[in-house]
Amino acid sequence: MENILIVSKSDDIFEKLSSCLCDTLVGKAVHAKSGAAARRLLGSSSYPLLVIHTPLPDEFGSELSVYAAEKTYSGIVLLCSPDIYPDLREHMTTFGVSVLPHSADSMAVKNAAKETLDAARAMTSLTAESKVQLRSEEIRMVNTAKQCLIRFMGLTEPQAHRYIEKQAMDKRQPRKDVVREILLKYDA
Repeated sequence: MENILIVSKSDDIFEKLSSCLCDTLVGKAVHAKSGAAARRLLGSSSYPLLVIHTPLPDEFGSELSVYAAEKTYSGIVLLCSPDIYPDLREHMTTFGVSVLPHSADSMAVKNAAKETLDAARAMTSLTAESKVQLRSEEIRMVNTAKQCLIRFMGLTEPQAHRYIEKQAMDKRQPRKDVVREILLKYDA
């Protein structure tokens, strides 16, 4: 079961958010009391959902939101004071962060968290699919380059494979760059 990260300087707020979110959305909640502590946790574990109750003792919290949006695939909900909510919401939307005022009821928090969590999971799925597509494209290019070496240089398949690997090592280039050079050389 997945954990969520709740960042709040207050134990009471942590308990309130934890009881609101954990029973229906994910596993258990992990508490970070500062932005620095949250960054350490984000660096060592993956959290599908990050909820930040501003302000934090070492920063406001929007900085942490932007950091998490750029470095993780977590869904992010930021809770702020009602007087800055409209401006902060407009700014944070560009980073994919859901913003709610502190005065939001538990149902609104739960709904925002669910929507954010669903979007983060969809993004993670798309990222995994694109990695598979890139990998299969790379394999196809390597196989085409090997076929060129077999046809034009008279190498066997193992020799062609070794040739590509050795060229990458000798030139200190990624294998994909060597493959591109071969494909360009033989117009494949």
